[in-house]
Amino acid sequence: MSQPRTASFGRGAVRYVDAADDHLSLEFVGDSPVALSNAIAALTDRWGDRAEVYVEFLGTSDSVLGSAAEVWHELRRRLSSIHGDESASGALGAKS
Repeated sequence: MSQPRTASFGRGAVRYVDAADDHLSLEFVGDSPVALSNAIAALTDRWGDRAEVYVEFLGTSDSVLGSAAEVWHELRRRLSSIHGDESASGALGAKS
């Protein structure tokens, strides 16, 4: 079995752990608005067709498992709670 490919984006606050045709795995270090925004954009464009997305928030017991759309909505909710408003709400695929 090969080692998972690893790349970082969003100021190093998100790590792309593994991906295949139908799944994706990401790790977050904290709730960086930049990292959340980058992951939301990637789920909208590049990874929107993934049937299973797993996101782990390192240093906490938080994790999210679901379709790309379900995880997208959870990340938007987290981003909205950081901003303390509804500026992060919207539909999958909507551009702000």
